[in-house]
Amino acid sequence: MATTKVINDLIDLNQSGSTNALKGCAGTTAQQPTQSFDIDYLIVGGGGAANTATSGGGGAGGLLTSTTSVASGSSVVLTVGEGGAIANSGYSQDSYSGNDSGFAGLRAVGGGAAPRKNDYGEWALPGGSGSGASINTGGGNGTQDGGLGISGQGNNGGANADVGNLSAGGGGGGAGAVGTAGSSGTGGGGGIGSELSSFITYTDAASAGVGEVSGTNVYFAGGGGAGGYSGGTYTQTAGTGGLGGGGNGNNTSGDGEDGAANTGGGAGGGDGTSAVGNGGSGGSGVVILKYDNTVVNSVTVDGTLVAPSTATLTTSNCNYPVTGTLLYQFENNLNDTCGSYNATVGSGSATYIAGKYGNAINFNGSSYLTLSSTLPWSSSFTISLWINPTTLPGGTFHLPFMQSGYSGATGVSFYLFGSAIRPYMSVSGTAYELFNTGSLSTGVWQNIVLVRTYNTSWELYLNGTSLGIYTSAGLTADFSTSTSQYFGANPGGLYYYNGGMDQVRIFPSALSASEITELNNEVVATTKFTNGTTDTIVFKEGSGNITFNKADAEPGAEIGMLRCNTTLGQMEHYTATGYKDFTNL
Repeated sequence: MATTKVINDLIDLNQSGSTNALKGCAGTTAQQPTQSFDIDYLIVGGGGAANTATSGGGGAGGLLTSTTSVASGSSVVLTVGEGGAIANSGYSQDSYSGNDSGFAGLRAVGGGAAPRKNDYGEWALPGGSGSGASINTGGGNGTQDGGLGISGQGNNGGANADVGNLSAGGGGGGAGAVGTAGSSGTGGGGGIGSELSSFITYTDAASAGVGEVSGTNVYFAGGGGAGGYSGGTYTQTAGTGGLGGGGNGNNTSGDGEDGAANTGGGAGGGDGTSAVGNGGSGGSGVVILKYDNTVVNSVTVDGTLVAPSTATLTTSNCNYPVTGTLLYQFENNLNDTCGSYNATVGSGSATYIAGKYGNAINFNGSSYLTLSSTLPWSSSFTISLWINPTTLPGGTFHLPFMQSGYSGATGVSFYLFGSAIRPYMSVSGTAYELFNTGSLSTGVWQNIVLVRTYNTSWELYLNGTSLGIYTSAGLTADFSTSTSQYFGANPGGLYYYNGGMDQVRIFPSALSASEITELNNEVVATTKFTNGTTDTIVFKEGSGNITFNKADAEPGAEIGMLRCNTTLGQMEHYTATGYKDFTNL
């Protein structure tokens, strides 16, 4: 039998007092259902670190991808996990697992660190993906399994090989495959990561600086390769990192490679011969979200999260902010992004560290670079470089940049003296000090720019701020006659600079103050992309709350739905342009 429900609280539909009016139930906005959005997610935890000789490869960070529902206007927590770090050095090194990434209650676990068995008693550690098993020098302990990965997030690390003095560690697990087991004299390779170009295109991934792009494919969460040993009695060949940012192991008396940033890649093991090779650090994680932009009209974040931006990437643009001559990004090479001025090693070797933007070259106090070419510096010109000094010894000159013509002819010599910036130039063998100012710091990236405006002035900038103007000499001299340029020292091996250098730009014009401000605030990555009705947003660091919003304040509204507007005392119906009263049909 049907049940009839009697509703006593009735209101008029814009005809209050009329006995013939259509009636409806009185209600409030709070009584309406909450609207939710479907959010596609890719969450990758930080990769695990590796250790020195005998170490397996670090495990990749855990990887989760699917769809979840998030309520409109409600904040949910988002965290991007950092890669596992290393502490100390040589045989006493500590290695740490990666940190977790998360979104809306979902958690991608950090990758397992690869310990050094001899010192810490652990063969391998678990994680999103487990680390490769390390070895006990000399063998005799039997084959040991790699660390366990979490089902649905990653894979196990590779086992070691127990073959006496040719024992070898296993590779770290990746999101797409287990780490490769070590074999006689050969360290195991890291497991491949997951290929996810179906989630983020290779062009968007490259612009955002996330994942490892290989052709049109995009990989995340590759395992690290096991370390080698060049001492002649142990592992001879190091393992390679898995696609997806896994770091390569080292067997040439050097450090294992770090997992790539924002891939969740595990680190490569170090060589460790005579305690000179450290393990690498794990690659940081990433969180990427996709949503329907016809439903969600804005996204807000707080904490240390960086709001997604559609700004165009500038760091790899030769002609930013104006036409350029040269750009050294030092992304593990000495190539000129502009194409004509590749550098070479003049002394020592080229080693790379984390830079202001991506990677940077590291001058160790006994190395320098050479550019065997002239520069178009006959008229106005600008040189800009980022430096991060390791030391700034007082009472000593050190030389980030110098032209060959400075010695007895015409050229520029960009000296530092202690923490002061002291660029000189010479004209026909006569030297002039342009500036003696500023206060640099160690361990911090700082932008130095020198501008020569032809027949007018020289001007020096530090971090976008002018430190002074010089007008006494060298205003019309031709500085294009120097046949070689040097970075890090002069060609006689004097005045070595000790520290990092990144994003060296040279321009055939005098940049304005506003253009130098642009140089000081380059766009590292584009982090918001629109493809039709789908927006993709990328988070590379930080932690905080994220909120998805819709312009219509009434959740759950659909065309034709009725509501009671208690403020105006009337019933309304929902249309494509919002709620209307019944005089606006």
